[in-house]
Amino acid sequence: MKVCIVAPVHDWDDVRVFKKQAISISEFGHAVTLIANKPSDIQEYVQGIKIIRSLNVSNFRVFRFLLLPLVACQAIIQNADVYHLHNPDTIPIAIILKLLGKYVIYDTHEDFSKRILARDWVPSYLRPMLAKFVSKLESIIGSLANISIGTQESVVSRLGDKAVLIGNAPRVSEDLISKVEAIEIEKSSIECTRLIYVGSISENRGVFYMIDALNILNKSKPFRLWLIGPISGKLLNIISKRSGWEYVDYHPKMEQETAFSYINNSDIGLIYIKDVGDHKNSDPNKIYEYMTFGVPFIASKFDSWVDKLECLEAGWFIENDNVQLFAKTIINYSANASELERRGANGRRYVSKYNWNQEVKKLHDIYNNLY
Repeated sequence: MKVCIVAPVHDWDDVRVFKKQAISISEFGHAVTLIANKPSDIQEYVQGIKIIRSLNVSNFRVFRFLLLPLVACQAIIQNADVYHLHNPDTIPIAIILKLLGKYVIYDTHEDFSKRILARDWVPSYLRPMLAKFVSKLESIIGSLANISIGTQESVVSRLGDKAVLIGNAPRVSEDLISKVEAIEIEKSSIECTRLIYVGSISENRGVFYMIDALNILNKSKPFRLWLIGPISGKLLNIISKRSGWEYVDYHPKMEQETAFSYINNSDIGLIYIKDVGDHKNSDPNKIYEYMTFGVPFIASKFDSWVDKLECLEAGWFIENDNVQLFAKTIINYSANASELERRGANGRRYVSKYNWNQEVKKLHDIYNNLY
């Protein structure tokens, strides 16, 4: 079949959209076209998938919405058998495609009815109303779409009887591990305990906790943090002046395999984030990525994470919003090399069973039973 994936605000190489789903759907035997945010220097075809630059790419969010009709036209022109649309911004396009009699799959990666409540760019007085609006829209598209996909059980329930849960399981394969291990990265000449955080960087994702903790940690022994991911210029300017920044090695967003090579050379992975939006109910992909490379983690103590992962003894969960406790936990456990190794091994064993190779079977069933 001809499959058109529509993800206009996502980067073309987004992990879930491209590396997991688009590549997998192509491997099922279908011809895949992806409409996404593609720089001009990226070739038209990557791993057999046709990449089209979305026409609503803009630094201004309101323009992205106003230009959605152009994206709808891009999608319609593809004349695909199946349209696979990602996240609430594509709902208007999904409705148009359904009116045209197209087969539509709606796929949402987060609980945007909660995540909008933490969006700084949305005026605070508008957030509750917008969150309810998005929730209602997703309920509508859940009934209109042929199939819906979510990563959280609460979202799947809202999307209705035709919704399927496909988690954020990590990519794991011998080829991936070999490629990561072959990548050479620049390491500090200073003997230190190496911490890492990979992902979007913001206050809500704990960047101030990490930097303030570094200031405390380095009073006892050397610690350094690899901080890897996209960040706004305004926030980078603020945190770079904060005490503790001198122990940070910052890298912008990079190819996932390269980021994995940094994880592979780390001692402890961090995901100590605020209890805002849907964070506490999310499927913690970052934790799985740390476990993939045998790196124990220190994470926020969210009930859903604890219920699912604490029994593995692959890391530690601590109460939120307590930098002193965060730093103390890092100091206590980083000193026990055998415990770090044991927990890292536990995590690696878990992801050998829970990974994309298992979750992709659900996606295969969806595409195998479309008609």
